[in-house]
Amino acid sequence: MGTMSHVRFLAALVIGAVTSCSRPPAAGDRENSTAAPDHPPTTAVAPSATAVQGNLQGLSCSLRVAKSADNRHAVSLRVANAGSNPVELRYYHPATFALRAWIDGQPIPPRVPAIDMPVEPRTVRVEPGATIDVTTPVALSFGPGSRELDQSDPFRWWLDHAPARVRLEASRVFESEPLLLCAGVFAP
Repeated sequence: MGTMSHVRFLAALVIGAVTSCSRPPAAGDRENSTAAPDHPPTTAVAPSATAVQGNLQGLSCSLRVAKSADNRHAVSLRVANAGSNPVELRYYHPATFALRAWIDGQPIPPRVPAIDMPVEPRTVRVEPGATIDVTTPVALSFGPGSRELDQSDPFRWWLDHAPARVRLEASRVFESEPLLLCAGVFAP
């Protein structure tokens, strides 16, 4: 087993990333409505963000959200290597990330409890033509702004909005240059 590290992942870090987001997705951003056969039809997938420089040539990442009746929609990531060389990506387990969200083109800052827990560095190798899935402990929920964050459940992240189609973008999952973004659209 790898060396254990202790990381403090603060909500302010995530919210800071949200408020510094570039552009919201354009109305013409294309959604890929075909999910891989091994995923249930309740999983929504959008066009993935793709790295086009350095050793990440041909690598793409999709953010996937599985519907749940109890408003705890599981978040996972799918990385595909369409390039001709294998790529190694390093991340910390359990996988966490900075999240940005838009509903109807308007940014919706996720509310995230502070996370203070041990993590373990991991490296995954993505061979040419291969796809890997990275599970996360994050459950995305929709709800009113008055809801207090449950500090005993640091992986339940909230969007202060009624359930609606949402464009999501995760960053800082992998230690990579250039930054590999994972994008997705979810319609609860």
